[in-house]
Amino acid sequence: MAHAPQTPTIIRPAVPADADELEKIYYFANLDAALKSDLSLPKMKQLVKMLDAGALGDFRDISPSFIDRSDRALFVAVTPDNTPYGMAAVMQLDEDRAELQRVAVDPLRQGGGTAKKLMIHCIDHVLDRWNARFLELWTRDHMQAAVGFYQKIGFVETDHSKEGTYLDLNPMHFRLTLDARLALS
Repeated sequence: MAHAPQTPTIIRPAVPADADELEKIYYFANLDAALKSDLSLPKMKQLVKMLDAGALGDFRDISPSFIDRSDRALFVAVTPDNTPYGMAAVMQLDEDRAELQRVAVDPLRQGGGTAKKLMIHCIDHVLDRWNARFLELWTRDHMQAAVGFYQKIGFVETDHSKEGTYLDLNPMHFRLTLDARLALS
């Protein structure tokens, strides 16, 4: 695993000008994870189809998806010259629950603590703005490093979905009780 250079991590809200860079980061972070897990060719094709179809649409029109909304927020990790290299989004589901989405760090900068800093920022946002008790997320079992990261900070798997689109990519649901955030500090 490549480790990020030791530069300060700056976390800020996303702006529309970030869209193209965030799209690339998300796409390549997902492909990198798939290649590291040695997905079969049919599953790799399915992942690319999924990324092209839905996930990237959020970045193509970033403002209605994430910006200036009371129920969502997208944060980016940027270099001192304001170049995005990581992201994480949160969405309020109801008064008790929020969902973590679109967590990705440029594969060349992984391993430097950026994902953890983004996670802390998202949890603080969820607690300060929505006072939710739980943070949930969906991921895929081929995202082995992400699954390990989520488990290490206290997320517990609650479901292996058997419904929906792209089932061959094995969706997994996790939940974190937000009073457990102290483990992140």
